[in-house]
Amino acid sequence: MGLANLVIPERTVTIMGGQEVTLHALDMEGIIVLMQEDLAAFRAIYEMEKLTLSQLIKMAPTLCHKMIAHGCGEPKEFEKASKIPLGDQLVLIEGIWELTNLDMDTLGKVMGYLADMMEAAPAGSLSKTPEAHSEVQPMNSSTD
Repeated sequence: MGLANLVIPERTVTIMGGQEVTLHALDMEGIIVLMQEDLAAFRAIYEMEKLTLSQLIKMAPTLCHKMIAHGCGEPKEFEKASKIPLGDQLVLIEGIWELTNLDMDTLGKVMGYLADMMEAAPAGSLSKTPEAHSEVQPMNSSTD
């Protein structure tokens, strides 16, 4: 069996009263793009000892909107993703996270490798620099 025979997982979920959306896992390229768009959020995440999905949602909601847009295959639609009702956003982000098949400990390692690569790469060599960055909200880790 080779790569040609692999079935890439995806999932269709129903949100907003019956609208179907197909979700895809975040891949290495998508994670790198998200890191470049919001490196401050990824650094804050990387520095945490342990991170849960609920902490990620509270800490970096704009990053979550971008993850939803990427996971739905429409990375430019993150503004629209931010306007989806909260319950449906949670359905989407949880589905994308499950498909991505990446636990928080492994994510920290991956982010460390990618951050090292990004710091070593010449400016602009990995992709275009985004015009806007999201705000990272400080969080009290004792609440989760």
